[in-house]
Amino acid sequence: MEINEKTQQVMFYKDLESLIQRYYDEFDMSYESILGVLVRRIVVTVLDDVASELEEEEDDDADEFAEDDD
Repeated sequence: MEINEKTQQVMFYKDLESLIQRYYDEFDMSYESILGVLVRRIVVTVLDDVASELEEEEDDDADEFAEDDD
């Protein structure tokens, strides 16, 4: 059974909400601290994605350059 993206988003949201509450309850972390960690993860994910896209573009450019040499 395949789960549609909207349902996956709701499931992810609920899991994330539970995890945030757990860390807030079990550890000495404020919501601000938890938010800071989440924002850092977002930034790292975006930067990784951008780096990956740039590598793909460089590979495509190198392939085009190699074809021009033939």
